[in-house]
Amino acid sequence: MDGGRTRIISPLMDMTYYQNPIISFDTWFQNTGGQASTPNDSLLIMLSNGLDTILLDYRTTNSGSEEWVSSEVYLDETFELNNQMQIIVETMDMNPGHLVEGGFDRLMVNSDNLGNNMI
Repeated sequence: MDGGRTRIISPLMDMTYYQNPIISFDTWFQNTGGQASTPNDSLLIMLSNGLDTILLDYRTTNSGSEEWVSSEVYLDETFELNNQMQIIVETMDMNPGHLVEGGFDRLMVNSDNLGNNMI
C-alpha cells in the first residue's frame, strides 16, 4: 500500500459467556523507506464490543520484520464482553511514499469455559 488506510473488520462474535478469553493471531508487517522520509506507519490489531475499542497489538517500523509473528492477548475483566465483538485490523501509510505491507492470519479465540453448555 502507498498512501491511505486499509481496514478489515471481522463478523460479529458473541463472547458474552467467555471466561478469561485469549485471542491469538499472527501478523506480518514491513515498513520501508520508499521515496519519502523515515517510515512511520503501522499495523493495528483492535477489539471492539460495539461501544469501546481497545488496542490488542501493533507493529511499527521498529517491531516489523520479514516473518510472521505470533501473538496471544489475555483479556482482563475490565473490558466488557458481549454479543457485538469484532476484531479490527488496520494498516496505514498516511504520509505517502513509504512502502507498507501487512498481513493478519490464524485468528483464534479461546476461553476457560468453552466446553460448558451455556443454556
